[in-house]
Amino acid sequence: MRAFVSKILARYPRLIPFIAPMVKSVKKRFSGIRTQKMDPDVARRLKRILESRLTILDVETTNICNARCSFCAYRFRKRPPQVMTSDFFSMLLDRYVAYGGGDLSLTPLVGDPLVDKGLIAKIQRARSESSIKEISFATNLIALDLHGAKNLLTSGVNWIFVSTSIGSKDMYRSVYGVDRYERVMANLFDLLETNNQLGRPVAISVGLRCAKPYRAVFASPDYRRAVELLGSYISVIDDDYVNWTGSIREEDLPAGNRFRRIHDRREPCEQLYYGLQVYVNGDVNLCCCVDMQGELLVGNVQRDSIDRIWKGDTIRKIRAAWDAGDIPEICSQCNMYAPLSAFLTLNRHRIEQWGVADLTSPEL
Repeated sequence: MRAFVSKILARYPRLIPFIAPMVKSVKKRFSGIRTQKMDPDVARRLKRILESRLTILDVETTNICNARCSFCAYRFRKRPPQVMTSDFFSMLLDRYVAYGGGDLSLTPLVGDPLVDKGLIAKIQRARSESSIKEISFATNLIALDLHGAKNLLTSGVNWIFVSTSIGSKDMYRSVYGVDRYERVMANLFDLLETNNQLGRPVAISVGLRCAKPYRAVFASPDYRRAVELLGSYISVIDDDYVNWTGSIREEDLPAGNRFRRIHDRREPCEQLYYGLQVYVNGDVNLCCCVDMQGELLVGNVQRDSIDRIWKGDTIRKIRAAWDAGDIPEICSQCNMYAPLSAFLTLNRHRIEQWGVADLTSPEL
């Protein structure tokens, strides 16, 4: 059904302004499924599995960006611009493999991974390890032509998320802060066409950040071509922006857009159990979403093992404070909060596979 709808939208883009609100309405209607109550014993068991085993390592191979997005806090960064050396990455990867491996994200908190000229070599190095599962990253795609689409798509990466704006050069410049629209469109089409020619070895998602109303976006030739190449409807990120704990204002967002709304924080955020972010210098952060200044640092991979960091007192105290209602200041201002219960519900089977102990064990 999804493929059929996508083909119709690709052929008749004028229908998109009418279909998109319907899709959004359906998603809202069924969003409650995500937060269905789980049996308390099962929830505790899954939570203990997560406490015992890291599920994903997010490695910041660079904290440099080649865009100046209006919606991003990159301009407020305090850490010096850096690119992770291949030797340091190999050391970190060896430690992750020794830990048991898992999924690997190469998405910086702020920055773009394609700025790293050694990115493909790093991906290939990671893919050579059998314990490394899914490799993914998000990018603005500005620097793809410096690497080559085919080189990237055959490197071993599994999933690429492209953040961009489609419709006009002026809108792209106003949202992404640089005059790179034509280059990005050429790179996007090259990426999608090459992926199709190779048999689609990489899952590619595209999220658009555009000014309202979106009618001009959906009617643009570039949008139509991208949909045809991708083979699916491309959505616009709509009223779902991050406030970067107060650094960004709504007037900084693409015209007409709003921040996502958080109504309560009655339980710990999923980020406390999801994974770790390793900065270029080896510092380890518990938040992979918005803590670009390192307010939730929990260790450094040059001093501590991944296992020791994940099971250490620092993380344990942060989680305990959340349980007691003592929320860190950076978290209390964040609108990226997602309840742990929703994460457990959506990922139950994966968590059980990640488990380092038999689920029937009385210790779990």
